[in-house]
Amino acid sequence: MPAGRYYLAVGALDGADGAYTLRRHARAITTTKTLANGLRKAVVGMGQEVRLALRVTPSVTRPATLLFERFDPIDGWLFDTTLRPTLVSGRATANYRPAGLGRWRVTGSFDGTYTAGPSAGGTAGFAVVEPLTLRALGR
Repeated sequence: MPAGRYYLAVGALDGADGAYTLRRHARAITTTKTLANGLRKAVVGMGQEVRLALRVTPSVTRPATLLFERFDPIDGWLFDTTLRPTLVSGRATANYRPAGLGRWRVTGSFDGTYTAGPSAGGTAGFAVVEPLTLRALGR
């Protein structure tokens, strides 16, 4: 094996003991990035869709997960929904229409494959605001 950093995980069920055989199983280390309207933080008007992008390197073709949460001033971050877009050549997009005004966030992740390890893509945030109009200004 070439020089490098390697990880080894050994486990037993319910305290079992016995002989172990180690087999090498290499997986690529992946990185994931989540964006809302092309940014890490975005602002959208009420009723507008948010365009989500998930990028995974190295490229994979596989389902991914986008987990949405809304901020409640009393209870903090609350689960809203999950989308499962499919990554194609390391890229996935999805549209999401938030249900109301306020702060929202989406966390993207890649669940991994036999040859590529899982990775979390961080969080992209977006605020849903009332569109500014002359009527909103009282004119």
